[in-house]
Amino acid sequence: MSSERHAPRRPRSLGASLAGFLMALAIGASVGHGNVSASGGFDSSLAFMLNAYNSELLLEHQRMSFEPGEEERYSQQPVDGRLSFTTEVVREGTRAGTVLLLPSDPQYRGNLGYRAEWQSSAYGDEGGEYAYSASYYLPTDWNQGTNPGTFDDRIIFQFHEGSGSPVFSLHIDADEEEFFVRHKRVSGGFAKLWSTDFETEQWYDFAFRVRWSDSSDGFFQVYLDGRLVHQYTGRTLTDGGRTYTKWGIYGQPTRLVVDEVSIVEGSDALFAVTPATVATLMNAIPPTGVTLVRFSGGGNDDLVATSGCEDSAMFWFSVGGELVWFNPVAPDFVNQRWNQLFADALPRNTLLIATCEG
Repeated sequence: MSSERHAPRRPRSLGASLAGFLMALAIGASVGHGNVSASGGFDSSLAFMLNAYNSELLLEHQRMSFEPGEEERYSQQPVDGRLSFTTEVVREGTRAGTVLLLPSDPQYRGNLGYRAEWQSSAYGDEGGEYAYSASYYLPTDWNQGTNPGTFDDRIIFQFHEGSGSPVFSLHIDADEEEFFVRHKRVSGGFAKLWSTDFETEQWYDFAFRVRWSDSSDGFFQVYLDGRLVHQYTGRTLTDGGRTYTKWGIYGQPTRLVVDEVSIVEGSDALFAVTPATVATLMNAIPPTGVTLVRFSGGGNDDLVATSGCEDSAMFWFSVGGELVWFNPVAPDFVNQRWNQLFADALPRNTLLIATCEG
């Protein structure tokens, strides 16, 4: 590596308005027992993060980890055994759920579509904030052929309002070999919000953070492996006041493994549903400027990996009114104060200033 890469780097000049913002944060923030608190005249993003930090989870954590003795959710399988368990491939624990739909399988209950799914009894109500998660593994034989009697699609996670198509849904595209998220518009039709290629025989940890709303103050965030990869803002309910979830397969014949399905209510619920081995930032770091982020906790490597800009990320933390900064590509002596402060790991819910313009 070149010496330039290892040379100590000073933070860029952030401008008068940003400098004032950082000073306000430095004055208002303090450290105590591993948690961060703040007060004073801050912008709405900081206020939101603090409210999220102080909120309580209102809905009991409804989790389906497919372990023995765990309560099973309502299942929709056309043939016995299409929803089952495996001990050979698991995300966490000792078992995961297996989903199978074959070309010869009939519709569920005669006319309810070609599907093999679980359904939760937990509802998301209008005005509430929730987080959902599901981890997926596609074996090499995930594509089980075709069924000309149904639509050419594979839905593996649904947010349903009770009538028509789901308002948001996670899909497998067999032709493109990708996952994608779809949104049903209020005016009719669908929009493809986001997609990513996949490989077989590896786990993908999805999480969704949502505010259900029939007006413009809603949002739907997509997280993959701890990183915020897409955010939709606007109306999130189209024809109802509450949603329920289903996961498995609906559509074309498919085999997959699913694990760690969770639903929790509350603005801080994302950290509760994300698998324990995945570090995540509550907010995405924009490509320009700076932002406040809240980190789920973990080491410096975890923080950098979830930033989305490993080669240019920089972070600041306030201690006693002074900002301590961390440059991931600088030598250790540059980050000495940071490393002393977080000798073991950054604690859960740590508030940081971050930029991808380092």
